[in-house]
Amino acid sequence: MSLTINGSTNTLTAASGLTVAGNTTVTGTLSATGITSVTDVTDATSTTAASLKTAGGLAVAKKAYFGSEVRADSASAASVSAPAIGVSNNRIVTFYDAVSATTNCAFLWCDTSNNFNIGAGNGTRIQISSAGVTTLGTTTDSSSTTTGALIVSGGVGIAKKLYVGDNIVMVSGKGIDFSATANGSGTTQSEVLSDYEEGTWTGAFTFATPGNLVATVTCPGRYTKTGRQVTATFELDSSVFTHTTASSFARITGLPFTPAFDAYNGAGNWGGITAAGYTSLSVRAIASQTYLQFVLSGSGQALVGLNSTHMPTGGTVALYGTITYFV
Repeated sequence: MSLTINGSTNTLTAASGLTVAGNTTVTGTLSATGITSVTDVTDATSTTAASLKTAGGLAVAKKAYFGSEVRADSASAASVSAPAIGVSNNRIVTFYDAVSATTNCAFLWCDTSNNFNIGAGNGTRIQISSAGVTTLGTTTDSSSTTTGALIVSGGVGIAKKLYVGDNIVMVSGKGIDFSATANGSGTTQSEVLSDYEEGTWTGAFTFATPGNLVATVTCPGRYTKTGRQVTATFELDSSVFTHTTASSFARITGLPFTPAFDAYNGAGNWGGITAAGYTSLSVRAIASQTYLQFVLSGSGQALVGLNSTHMPTGGTVALYGTITYFV
């Protein structure tokens, strides 16, 4: 059986279906147990101009498919429950809690400056301006790879400059990779700059065999570590310096980092040292040791390590210097 209503002739025909050839206004409830089809192809231009209009809400229990745009404005009102999509104030789409269907958890809208906004809770979380600039609406700081205002599980590609308003923190063992640059003619071992540190250190004086050495010294120092390279400075001054059984090489102990290789490039100055014929003092770092030793040189003289025979008991000693070594 169909039911046919012709609005122009006020005729009604019922059979196995219902066909509406003209405009029909339903002031009550319209229910259909089968498929309802609207064959009019009038596009929607407002809430009152379309092939299918409803003055109230529209409830859809399952999926909804749209062949073109979905538009909403602050003057309209529509909702879908659990989870819900609606328009509130000047929001375009509001998503509600899937359990209670009453608490909104996220929303989308365009503001009067044509910026697209994504909100959550009670605030704007992401804004994309009309010029395409994306701004995050939270100032949460980062303390790990899983905290902060923006968390990315994969990599990030940046084609142009990056400006950072605070420190860049690397996880342990990671750094800045310069592998994109051309390599030298030697054998490349690493192109990752993984560490930078500045600080102070305090040295102490001794001999390789200290014996009865009594040394009251001040020896402040500073260091800078860039990658595996360490530059350390020191200024040793003594107020008490006595010994009668000490022997062998003079040492300043307490380096901030242990050298991986020997280094002889340090330069130094001295006072209170007796070494006839020697005019220069160089500083030496020794692999796997945390102390410095010293080498004396002079015109026509063989190199010799600074030792107890060059440092008279009862005098005062001054040793200043700097050295660069690798760890």
